[in-house]
Amino acid sequence: MDVDLAYWRHLLAADDGYELSPGVTADELAGVEAALGAVFPEALRQAYLASDGALLREGQYYPLWPLAEVLRRNQDDWSWDDAQRRHELVGFGDNGTGEPFCVDRVGSDTVYHWDLICSEATPLAETFAGFWAGWNAGTITT
Repeated sequence: MDVDLAYWRHLLAADDGYELSPGVTADELAGVEAALGAVFPEALRQAYLASDGALLREGQYYPLWPLAEVLRRNQDDWSWDDAQRRHELVGFGDNGTGEPFCVDRVGSDTVYHWDLICSEATPLAETFAGFWAGWNAGTITT
């Protein structure tokens, strides 16, 4: 896998309001995917290789959770949320209210918002890169 870490760190920090961390290893990423029975879209994989999460300083929340949180939160959510569709999705971050941003467990590129009250997924963007750019530009909201 050819990863342009500089590109992804630049994309993740484009807003300049984010605190980034060192990226995860390919083995760590593969371990979480295996534990969740999931394949992350390539763009999301590359983002994690560039930074283990992205904390938005204003508001103190993670639109991109650290990888350990991805594992913990999805396992927790799957244990109590009986909506079949939620079990088909992997949350990777949230909007500051706890409602996760998700991708399909099978590696497709579409990014969704999971509404905790209605238990339904709404598509937000066709790709993770498009989602990230739109989230930071304010053109994607939940």
